[in-house]
Amino acid sequence: MNCTKYSSFLSVLFVLTFNAKATHLEITEGSDRDICKQIYSKRISIDVNDTKNYGRRADVMKFKKSLDLISETDDKLKWKEGFIQIKGTSKNYKKERVPYLEFDIDNDGNDESVLSFFSWSSQIPGEYYRVLDEKIALDGTQKFIWKDIDSWPGLYSTGNWAYKNHGLYQLEIYPIKVSGTYYLGLIDIYFGSSDLMDRSAVIAKYSNEMISSDSEWDVTSNIEIVCQFMYVK
Repeated sequence: MNCTKYSSFLSVLFVLTFNAKATHLEITEGSDRDICKQIYSKRISIDVNDTKNYGRRADVMKFKKSLDLISETDDKLKWKEGFIQIKGTSKNYKKERVPYLEFDIDNDGNDESVLSFFSWSSQIPGEYYRVLDEKIALDGTQKFIWKDIDSWPGLYSTGNWAYKNHGLYQLEIYPIKVSGTYYLGLIDIYFGSSDLMDRSAVIAKYSNEMISSDSEWDVTSNIEIVCQFMYVK
């Protein structure tokens, strides 16, 4: 996916220098620049004291705060608690808590069921979304096996094979709604870390087109990059 950088005068609008670091904003051609400008404006207005207690995660928290400031209030983006029964390699099903949302993640006019599952990758906790067109009972009566869940469409957050070209290796997913459109904030957990300058925070739109890794059941959305925030020296 080709990206273009603001040049000349415009590039100055999106450069912030502090602590020997500068951030610039990359915009994908044809994407919505207005939302990126809004996020950047809110991002640089956040007082450093608001997030100083978060240590190396301060930049992640600033970015989340900027998303909160531009997002419309929408009850659909408030997580609910559901339960399903899941079986892995054992013979028995185990009841698992599954946070979920019901919102129009792909902006097609219909709400989808968005389930969040906890995962581990290289001893780092993360989550991944599974997206279903139909609603399913989340009262603990539904039974699934892990392999089937992994094959569902969605957004995988813990593998670096899918989005590493966009600076996303281990990421947090943060949905927002702006001007009636749903976006996903995808924030690498090491965004802003001085020793991992290749990590980014990205605004994206979810796509129903899936891409897969070498594993036949490891699939994730071929997201549309709206804009990318990253630090450069």
